[in-house]
Amino acid sequence: MNVLRKKNKLQYCFSRYYENQNEGVFVMYRHNSSKQEVQMKTKQCNSVATCACAVAVRAGGDIFLIDLCRSPVLIKHVSCKENILDVRQITPYSYQIYMPLGTMTSVTINNWWGYESTLNLIIYPSVKDIYETQGLCGVLNDNQDDDFMTPSGDVEMDNNVFSISWRIGNEDSYFDSRNHDPDLSQLWDQSSLFCVCIAALNSTTPSSTAIEDQFVPLCSASVSSSCTKEPDVQGTRYQTCNIRTKRSKQSMSIETERILSKHIIGSDVIVHNIVKRSTSNITLEEALYECTRFFNGNCTTSLFENSLPNSNQDSKNSSITNCALDYTYTGNMSLASLHCETYRSEVDEEIRRNSTFREENPQIVESFRAMTCINNCNNHGNCVNGSCICHEQYIEEDCSVSLRDYPVVEDTYGGGLCKKNMDVCCGEIPIYGSRFVKGTTKQNLQKFNIYTNGTIVIENATKVENLTIINPFEAEIYVPCGSKQRRSTSNDNSSIPFVTGTRVSLTNDGTNYGPTQTYYIYDSKCQGAFNSTDGYAFYLLEGTCYIGDACYSEGERDTSDGCRKCLPSSDPYSWSNGCTSGITDSPTTIIISVCVVVLVIAVIIAAIIIFKCCVQKKKRIAGQFDRNATVIMADHTKLDNTLMFCSQQSLRESGRGTE
Repeated sequence: MNVLRKKNKLQYCFSRYYENQNEGVFVMYRHNSSKQEVQMKTKQCNSVATCACAVAVRAGGDIFLIDLCRSPVLIKHVSCKENILDVRQITPYSYQIYMPLGTMTSVTINNWWGYESTLNLIIYPSVKDIYETQGLCGVLNDNQDDDFMTPSGDVEMDNNVFSISWRIGNEDSYFDSRNHDPDLSQLWDQSSLFCVCIAALNSTTPSSTAIEDQFVPLCSASVSSSCTKEPDVQGTRYQTCNIRTKRSKQSMSIETERILSKHIIGSDVIVHNIVKRSTSNITLEEALYECTRFFNGNCTTSLFENSLPNSNQDSKNSSITNCALDYTYTGNMSLASLHCETYRSEVDEEIRRNSTFREENPQIVESFRAMTCINNCNNHGNCVNGSCICHEQYIEEDCSVSLRDYPVVEDTYGGGLCKKNMDVCCGEIPIYGSRFVKGTTKQNLQKFNIYTNGTIVIENATKVENLTIINPFEAEIYVPCGSKQRRSTSNDNSSIPFVTGTRVSLTNDGTNYGPTQTYYIYDSKCQGAFNSTDGYAFYLLEGTCYIGDACYSEGERDTSDGCRKCLPSSDPYSWSNGCTSGITDSPTTIIISVCVVVLVIAVIIAAIIIFKCCVQKKKRIAGQFDRNATVIMADHTKLDNTLMFCSQQSLRESGRGTE
């Protein structure tokens, strides 16, 4: 990190150049009396230099984070208690964060040697920062003697000692998720949000003699645009200060914690190519010469340096000096374009803030914004009316992404497991990676089923559709959640999958697809999952049944048939007979059972009566035909007829006997 002397009227910030090549988390800016702070994280980015890879902006109970130090990249609000931070997305790789006092932090994600690995940070103070700032950016006042003030209040003349004094530990770092829940004492003082526009109070039509300071609003940044001379804030609002999702706050809080934990555990890694320092010893004078020549020949902003505000020359000199310092460290000019973009963005911001210059030089402002594009279109396009017209096969607002480069997925919500009985089921789920381009990146979906015998059936049909892009490093893909749990009336489970899923691959050109991501949809009520060497494996939980695409607990009955019961010990995939050892609790079953019992008793009584009658009749017949008994007994047909007859005759005789 290089910090340069900047002069603006009577406000000074450092009287000499200095550099910070230390690793760690540092306080860049802190307001003495209000709860505003900007922290920066640095990591070694080549053999000799360090780079900024993360920034955290805090105002009261709100914290916004951009963290490229680890994978996956994070760009999101991590605390949203007051909604007083105004985050603007200028381009997918450029953001402006406005704090309540009007202080603005500009953040640009740089493609260094083809990788999104570093941040360029610029802090623009407001009138309420005068005499109130501290940190690596120094004290903003008219006194050059207190520039290098440490947290203890002492002035340190050694650049390195001064830098290290502002390095903080995990207990104070906003990159540690344990500090993402500010208590009441850290919230913003709401009384300081009152807004007054001095010029509007003096007159509804400001006079031409009114000084520019009258048009500086005494209010938060969110309402400063209502002041007569203040232009509209640039860019589009980057979400709101909440977690953008259809899921419950609880589940997304867990997901945020999971991702943030990856930024705490293990070592920080900046994705880049390690470039050894050049063997040539480049002097600062040589580097200044090369960078000046590069700026004059390649930075479109230089074409306007004689007609831009006076501070333009300060911005150019600062950017050239930074370019030269990096050249002496890295041994190459690969970062020159980065500093050229810094020069452009500083001039553009100065024009935005300088209402007098805009009104007096409308044609210059129009020409400047028409001829200067972000990152100079990365040399992959032409700047036309302030917008990049990309060459074939290049996309994004600054032509930074090749269509041939497929999107990369580094992490996904839930790790690829979707529970359809909970709110973490699939549907719109976050993925993290890189090269996600709004309106261009598409997903290819292919469904599959896993059956109880281990067979996997992949559907031939695929579906290609757009996905929701949050930023170049975060998107939302849509994975169908599968059928809702339904009650089965059949014992045939052979055609019903045990687990369903979807395979997803991403593309930017419809031809080159990235690696396939697999999402499994299961029901955690009765199904368990574990990660094996071949991927996820699934099993039926003890004491449960899986019947007809639905989960049941042991002893649970089929609502359509009370005699069918979940008995895992008998068959965990089919209904078992639950009526063999007793009467069920079903009212219908009870009525039927009572009727059957009554009928059986009636039959038994009737049989007893018939039996007695038959015995008496047989005695009379036996006495009359005793000599022919053997023949009758041998004639089974006659015997049967005699018995049948006996039964009918006995019933008639029995009837007469009771009369």
